[in-house]
Amino acid sequence: MIKLINKKPTRLFTFGCSFTEYKWATWANILAYEFDCEFYNFGKSGAGNSYIVNQITQANNYFKFNNDDLVIVSWTNISREDRWSTKKGWVTPGNIYSQQDYDKNFVRNWANDIHFALRDFSQIDLAKRYLDNITNYHFISMCDITKNINQWEAVANNDNTKIQDIITLYEDSLNCILPSFYNVLWNDNINKKWEKDWEEIHPHFSDGHPTILEHYQYLNQVFDFDFSERTKQAVENLHNEWVEYIRKGYKDTKRSCGLHDMPDKWTDEIYNNYRLKVEEPTPHILYH
Repeated sequence: MIKLINKKPTRLFTFGCSFTEYKWATWANILAYEFDCEFYNFGKSGAGNSYIVNQITQANNYFKFNNDDLVIVSWTNISREDRWSTKKGWVTPGNIYSQQDYDKNFVRNWANDIHFALRDFSQIDLAKRYLDNITNYHFISMCDITKNINQWEAVANNDNTKIQDIITLYEDSLNCILPSFYNVLWNDNINKKWEKDWEEIHPHFSDGHPTILEHYQYLNQVFDFDFSERTKQAVENLHNEWVEYIRKGYKDTKRSCGLHDMPDKWTDEIYNNYRLKVEEPTPHILYH
């Protein structure tokens, strides 16, 4: 484990995909609750590492990171394609092999693992060098980005020799990424996540994101830090309330389904009631 902080931060900046900002409290909200500090969450559902790097540089240029801050970046799987659209703003549809925004011709002609590795590992290397010596930071990740190229693969696996060469080229920076959520929580097997939720929450609840309690467990296993009793109790209470809400919402479902299959009003209530600590508004000048 690595020490989380040397002193309590005055500001917390978090970056990532839906494992960082979602319908309920994530690791970011839990840390913000614990530190009770100014909190800015730049996570976005479906975001890829290109988006994440862009947000890091935008945030630093606006807020001017310093040694009183804590920055935590949660990298995501590399097979994602982020674009800024004049009509939609940031388009972040997630895994390119299971999204609906880019047509099949684009995916067939342009999506390949070597490109993703060259692009994302370079960006992570640049982000590390960018943050070095200006602030306190940690790198975590949704899944092992050197193995889980496609996040929906049941077991981490990457035997591509060319990609291994790229990993070796950037290994100093990639080695700074702490063990992933997939590894710590589910032993790199997403099927274990489904089975766990079906047993502990509801037989038809299929979401794929860590529960509130799992986010807390992840933090405890990767960081050397003693959370306050206040935070422990708040997480436990909120998680139990959240489980009951999910069970009630799914009680009449006849098949396995995700939140996108549920009524918007119901999922909006999750977002409004189960976040623990709400982030500060993103300044309008930033493209978020």
